[in-house]
Amino acid sequence: MIVFPVRKIVSIASVTRTVHSMTKDLKLDLDHLDEILSLLRPVENLFQLMLASDPEVHGKLAHESAEIGLSLTNNLRKYLEKISELQAAEPPS
Repeated sequence: MIVFPVRKIVSIASVTRTVHSMTKDLKLDLDHLDEILSLLRPVENLFQLMLASDPEVHGKLAHESAEIGLSLTNNLRKYLEKISELQAAEPPS
């Protein structure tokens, strides 16, 4: 019999609070944003390639994984852009 350790269930709200507290002191200027987004592009391209693959040939797993991956990278892109916009709107301290 395999016994898996019970882990604490983490809520989305607690993750959001943690990420917010980690990034509130981090200033994300446009140069950093562009650099991060350019590093993200090859990953997005890989997921797009996987999405274009034929499920009959490569199976449904690649196609479904690509949909998840594109969704995650899109959410990350939007989150980073939102942080950048909010920081740009803040008065300099």
